[in-house]
Amino acid sequence: MKSIYISSAAGVERMVATRNGRAEQIVHRRDGDAPEPGDIYLARVVRVAPGVNAAFVDLGNGRQGFLNREDVPVALAPERGASIQATLKPGAALAVQVKQAERGDKLAIVSADIALAGFFSVIAPLSRGVFFSRNFKGDRSEYERKLTALNQECGVESGWIVRAEGPGASWEATAQEARFLAERWLALAASLTGGSCRRVDRRDPALSLTLQHWREDLRHIYFDDEARSRAFLETLARHNPRLAPIVTLHQGDSALFDVYNLESEIQKASASRLWLKSGGYLDFHDLEAMTVVDVNSGKNLKSRHGDSSAMRTNLESVEALAQQLRARDIGGLVVVDFINGERGWAKRVDQAMARAVIGDPMKVDLLPVDRFGLMRLTRQRAGGGLNQTLREPCAVCGGTGWIKKLETVAFEAQRQVARQAPGMEGETFIVACGWELEAYLRDRRDQWFAELERLWGVTVAVRKAQDKGRRQFTIELG
Repeated sequence: MKSIYISSAAGVERMVATRNGRAEQIVHRRDGDAPEPGDIYLARVVRVAPGVNAAFVDLGNGRQGFLNREDVPVALAPERGASIQATLKPGAALAVQVKQAERGDKLAIVSADIALAGFFSVIAPLSRGVFFSRNFKGDRSEYERKLTALNQECGVESGWIVRAEGPGASWEATAQEARFLAERWLALAASLTGGSCRRVDRRDPALSLTLQHWREDLRHIYFDDEARSRAFLETLARHNPRLAPIVTLHQGDSALFDVYNLESEIQKASASRLWLKSGGYLDFHDLEAMTVVDVNSGKNLKSRHGDSSAMRTNLESVEALAQQLRARDIGGLVVVDFINGERGWAKRVDQAMARAVIGDPMKVDLLPVDRFGLMRLTRQRAGGGLNQTLREPCAVCGGTGWIKKLETVAFEAQRQVARQAPGMEGETFIVACGWELEAYLRDRRDQWFAELERLWGVTVAVRKAQDKGRRQFTIELG
């Protein structure tokens, strides 16, 4: 059973989708101009880069996007297969939609092939024809004929993707929503002319979350803000009014997320270490190019039901990892270091992981566990990841998780003085540093600087600076 919880406060909207009480997906959205997946912009080409077959586009407010040639539809190219430089010119204006959010120093990835998604269909204004989900089992010729007629009725020449039937699906439900999507596109198209680069449409994150989960026994959608709940119901009335009865406004003195124990689920999904029921644990390490997950047996040292503790930890970690990939919105390359176990363990882990990721809304590709006990998988990336949403790089370690030893920093200070001291006889060098480094050097000043003073005839003083981090320093002349 699935539920969605949406809490709004102080310009932040927090959303959690759960399955049987466990977080399946956690989304945070802040008011601001950061490009989010689904947002549509009026953009302008800044630079074309033939070497990477892509272009950089201005999104406004000092932000840029990265547009791959493969994301420029045929309708915008002079001919099929035309190069990026033949297709786009610097200064050209075009509409783009965000595919992937910004991540660290990486730009948002955008597409010029706009699509507006609904529960029963997707309108693709720059495409032509009617396409169907592989799981669609209705009369395709009938839907194709009726959607072509609907295009004429609404005055659009759009392509359509018909989704697999869901609860309450029918041509009437599809047609009602399709008319709304066509009207919405016509209104957007009218706003995509003239003026500066800007965002013209922001996808409702609550609607996006509902679109991902509504087919999977979705029982409840809870809001804690009455105005937000009312606005969402108005949106549902245009898309899928059959879902209106499951929308509930939470009332009471206790916070929505406290009542349903969601704060602890968010804490689990943002912690670097996740404990398993058996006593084992997973360590998550987020790197620029990948996520590394280390599986450890921890306190799980007993064999049960014929499986060793290593095998039991590995199998339990598979279920936890599949859930955390979704909850943490981990994308890109993921490397998992399992515990080497008895003969045949790797095949059992491969099979368990293949089953565990079946319900993931993002595409996941798996490689078998190799002889070193490592599994590599890739997961489609859309958002920036929960870790980036909730945290920022440490000012001390620069986001590496490591800081230099005091001896290392002291040696660096010594070498900087040594480089500047020749020819500066009689001068005083001041090592202005943070409190921790100052305390260390104060007790060891002669060890680090006495030889320099004797060799070059200078004086070295150590001074605490309030504006420096605990192990930061600068060299100044006194």
